[in-house]
Amino acid sequence: MPKIFILDDDSISNELNRLVFRFMGINDVEIRMNVNEALHYLQQCTENNACPDLLFVDLNLPGMSGFEFIAEYEKKFMKFNPGQRIVILSNSISDEDRQKATEHVSVLDFLSKPLNKNKLKEIFLKVE
Repeated sequence: MPKIFILDDDSISNELNRLVFRFMGINDVEIRMNVNEALHYLQQCTENNACPDLLFVDLNLPGMSGFEFIAEYEKKFMKFNPGQRIVILSNSISDEDRQKATEHVSVLDFLSKPLNKNKLKEIFLKVE
């Protein structure tokens, strides 16, 4: 089963997402609610060679946007975890955001909230 990481500052969304993953049989889910905690977590994972397989990242975050986080991730961590991918999970309906997502090599997909089992199945098919 894949190891999952979620970066989202909405605690209700996080719990709903955790339930969806649990329903799919995935219990290894780490959640961080701010970018600094997320970067620290990824640094520890990299040092311990125990990084998540998929990162689900919201775009609207306090202090740093999801795109800024993704750029920082690609600069600092992607070389250590080349198979790791990011799924943007956002309320954004902006075509500009969707286009910007395609500019990041680490981004596998752009999903609209809420997460559900059908969306997860599609993501898992892409990473097989």
